[in-house]
Amino acid sequence: MNSTTNGSTIPLTQDQLQVINEMAELFYTFEHICINAEVDPEAYIEDFNNKTGEFYIAYMTGYLKGDMTLRQSIKTSADNGSHPAQQLLLKIQEETNIQIKANE
Repeated sequence: MNSTTNGSTIPLTQDQLQVINEMAELFYTFEHICINAEVDPEAYIEDFNNKTGEFYIAYMTGYLKGDMTLRQSIKTSADNGSHPAQQLLLKIQEETNIQIKANE
């Protein structure tokens, strides 16, 4: 398992970054991803919480890709007349608007 050395995390391998990205795309938890990528969660939790480092970037890249795919599917269903999908899309829009206003 990867760990810290002198306060900085050991770089992740390309295989580990790919596992992190792919699992995040499917919305796995931080802990489950660490287990499968064979990394020590303690070595990366600070970077993850601070939204920095290669683990965080790989995670967010995968998460956003999965989120975008999911939203596209919801939009397609809404466009095809699914009332639940339309309601869900409106809820997503409202939540996004709240986040935008909070960042202004």
